[in-house]
Amino acid sequence: MTGLGSISPLQVVCDFDGTITDSNVMDFIAIRFASCGLTYSQAWDRGEISTREEFELTFGCINASLAEMSVALQEVPYDENLPALVQSCRTQGYTFSILSDGLRWYIEAVLANAGVHDVRIYANEVREVENGFAFEYPWYSDETPQLAMCKPDVMRDIRKQEKKVIYIGDGPSDFAAVHLADMVFAKPLLADYCREQGLLYQPFKTFDDILKNWPWLDI
Repeated sequence: MTGLGSISPLQVVCDFDGTITDSNVMDFIAIRFASCGLTYSQAWDRGEISTREEFELTFGCINASLAEMSVALQEVPYDENLPALVQSCRTQGYTFSILSDGLRWYIEAVLANAGVHDVRIYANEVREVENGFAFEYPWYSDETPQLAMCKPDVMRDIRKQEKKVIYIGDGPSDFAAVHLADMVFAKPLLADYCREQGLLYQPFKTFDDILKNWPWLDI
């Protein structure tokens, strides 16, 4: 069996919401700061609106600044084993990247709370403007119209670097991306999908499960 430690180069690509965090950070923001509450988050869950529409409609109901919301983001629960996972990747010489349909702003805030810095992040952008907020979607594609981020596009770019790719994720935004991975670590919903599709995967609950198992995986 070939262990991961003997494979180089290798990239570990990790989803954020529901994978690094315990739940969706947009839900936290909507409940805490938006007058609409979870109206648009629930519409997204039902497939009635896209991620871009969810962001723009929800933030249209927010009066707080990004700085004010960043303070509250210190309360967002995250996997306490994240720093150890990132450090293990660095020790092994692997690249660790975050690939998210969420917003870089809140990802960076949560990572800072965890003491994790200098991680490559592929995500959507938000900034304050005179009348509210403006968004940018650098990796949007009609290939995945319901999402603001086309994860398969990013995965194909990574594959062009001739790297083996391990993907860590939890749900529907990861479905298309995992077909481009050599190995998947999956929380229950994504694990069900991988099993149905015949994809190589390992179930996990926390990053500690990954740290215990990945030296013996053959990809």
